[in-house]
Amino acid sequence: MDFVNIVYAIGFISNIALAATKISGINVWIVVGMSLIGFIINILISKAARKFKSDMYLSSTITAKK
Repeated sequence: MDFVNIVYAIGFISNIALAATKISGINVWIVVGMSLIGFIINILISKAARKFKSDMYLSSTITAKK
């Protein structure tokens, strides 16, 4: 999961760099805005997945001890 999130993050950063150098006008802000939103969502999903994984680990260790 971390690998996928890193690849997506690099893609979003690449979109921003490409928009800043190759696109002009309002389209730059649209691409940058969408990429930033995607980057933020990517971070939130990564945090949620880590919390879910740690919660599953904790519940499995508690169940195993009973």
